[in-house]
Amino acid sequence: MYSGSGLQLQHPLLSQNTHDLVPYLESQLYLEQDLPDLASLPPPRLFATHLPYQLLPQSVRDSKCKLVYLYKNPKDTFVSFWHSANKLRPRDKGEISLQESFDKLCRNVSLYGPYWDHILAYHREKDTFDVKSCIQRSL
Repeated sequence: MYSGSGLQLQHPLLSQNTHDLVPYLESQLYLEQDLPDLASLPPPRLFATHLPYQLLPQSVRDSKCKLVYLYKNPKDTFVSFWHSANKLRPRDKGEISLQESFDKLCRNVSLYGPYWDHILAYHREKDTFDVKSCIQRSL
């Protein structure tokens, strides 16, 4: 869609955070209600999750839904993890250093489980479950 002045592209992704456009199952939908009625949401029903493939409900894995596994460049992921960990960390404990955060990533310790295992689990299922993977590049 174009605006009336200057043919400027007006797409929601240009003006809104993707987290506001695509709700996270574990941090938005299920925090608001114990059992949200997902079928009542208007199509297309798009959801995001940080869950590893192994923790997806069996009903999702048995369904005909499409999965798109979007992951970032590992360097971007590391910086994002570092910022997230410091936001969640109590102020009285101080900031986690980049070095400490990097050491944890190298030991496969992160907020959402082992990073490489997370990527590889979805990648292994790409043929049996029609999982589409793509890397999100830095802008």
